[in-house]
Amino acid sequence: MKSVGSAPREGVVESQVESRRNDDRRRARAMRLCGYLGMAGAAILLTGDLLMFGARASGAEMRERWLAIMNAMPAWRLISGGLVGPIGAWFYAIGFWQVYLALEPAGRRLAFLTFAVLSMGMISIAGAFHAAFPLMAFCLCILT
Repeated sequence: MKSVGSAPREGVVESQVESRRNDDRRRARAMRLCGYLGMAGAAILLTGDLLMFGARASGAEMRERWLAIMNAMPAWRLISGGLVGPIGAWFYAIGFWQVYLALEPAGRRLAFLTFAVLSMGMISIAGAFHAAFPLMAFCLCILT
């Protein structure tokens, strides 16, 4: 025989379980989206690298003749690589939100600090490098 007091409790438990499922789905969707955006950022950064440094030369030849190779490279490639780099760095930084979501059970402060250090590091280092490299290359080409 069912007691009168248990019916509302079952509804509350079912509601909590359903709420937890919805949270898990939302979290999985966010992780997937951040992963896709992070991968897109990596591909954009790679494209920027290939535009700025891509040359049909071996590593040894590039090390020895990098300035001559840069002088021969069309300006549009250097500029394009410099423009797409910061964009790719921002997308890459969004991908670090997965790290936050993975570390969140260990503590929100630790998770956010890790996310902030990784994402701001990526934006400031990779983004600034890609943005500044074309200018440095043009200056070196002018000076030589």
